Amino acid sequence: MDKNIPKDKDLKAIISSLTGDHEPETREELLVWLKQNPNNIHLYNQYKQIMNVSKGGEKRFDKTTSFEKVDLILSKQQISKKLRLLQYFSKVAAVFIIALLSILAYNNFLTPKTNLGLSIETSFGNRTKTALPDGSVINLNAASNVNFLVDQKNRKIQLNGEAFFKVAKSKKPFIVKTETQIIKVYGTEFNVEAYHDDDFIKTTLTEGKISIEIDNDKNQKPQILLPGYQAIYSKKNRTLKINKCEIYKSIAWLDNKMLLRGTTFYELGKKLERRYKTKITFSDEKLKNYHFTGSFKDETVDEVIQTLCTISKSKYKKTGTNYFIY
Repeated sequence: MDKNIPKDKDLKAIISSLTGDHEPETREELLVWLKQNPNNIHLYNQYKQIMNVSKGGEKRFDKTTSFEKVDLILSKQQISKKLRLLQYFSKVAAVFIIALLSILAYNNFLTPKTNLGLSIETSFGNRTKTALPDGSVINLNAASNVNFLVDQKNRKIQLNGEAFFKVAKSKKPFIVKTETQIIKVYGTEFNVEAYHDDDFIKTTLTEGKISIEIDNDKNQKPQILLPGYQAIYSKKNRTLKINKCEIYKSIAWLDNKMLLRGTTFYELGKKLERRYKTKITFSDEKLKNYHFTGSFKDETVDEVIQTLCTISKSKYKKTGTNYFIY
């Protein structure tokens, strides 16, 4: 049997703590288990990630998909009993308890020889909110992933996709690295849109201060971003422009909204694909470049496509979850 698999007593302590049990005895059992093996911290983070996804408040949350991740942790011999316990208690998971225990593990168990890491990802059509081990909070948009690593000098995030960060203050710098950018943070709140298949990277600051530099480009000096401003990096031209912006437009996705301000049909198509787990193709370039201004929130993908086609005087054919605009 895998030594990393917690015993029934330890598993109950983990679940009780994640669901708000403040009993000293239970908390002590958890602390003892975490101290036994550095790998236990990583395993605890795996449980926490599952709990975070389950409480994320998303109507599209798929419990079956989320708990398939447990298969990577638990042995086949123990999966049935322990999975049932996790499924039951995950329904009442509390955000502040998760954050509290994350900070506790971060402060008490990160020794000079230990690196603390955490990976989070969302599929198409899903979003999640997670408390990182350092006390920072990250909202992750659909079809995105982050790798978080704490070493003795820095807190590092590798991002592909879109995320909104609320960074906890610390002596250790908080660094977000995208495909082409390095963002250094000084305790702040900001949004980064950095999908690999987009032609741009957008960084919007809502509070605090950050610096942005282009990776492997010595000719580009780091640029300071202030609240209410957005930095747009063109991957094609390798240029970075900073402009004053409408913050609510960039973070509307946190409220399940899409705000369009001169957005092309092609750009909007990518957003719809990630949000609704669908595929959208166009018959010609003219349709791709049609611009829209407006907003959507709770509409279905059929309602959105029908509205867009009416405005652009185009039509669509639907095959399963695929849409062909012509």
